[in-house]
Amino acid sequence: MKYNMGVTGLHEEIMEFYNFVSPRPEEETMRKEVVKRIESVIKDLWPTADVQIFGSFSTGLYLPTR
Repeated sequence: MKYNMGVTGLHEEIMEFYNFVSPRPEEETMRKEVVKRIESVIKDLWPTADVQIFGSFSTGLYLPTR
């Protein structure tokens, strides 16, 4: 059996799944860089624009691009 029995096993399985679906640090860095580049282009075109990130990326709940 891969996991312990009961609540402890459930916790272990949830943590393993979380680690599997969590974006890797380099992926987060890459996405942040893309956001900065897009924001830069928008600010060049419209200097007074307020760029807001929304959705799963802004909350940190996005899935990796595996």
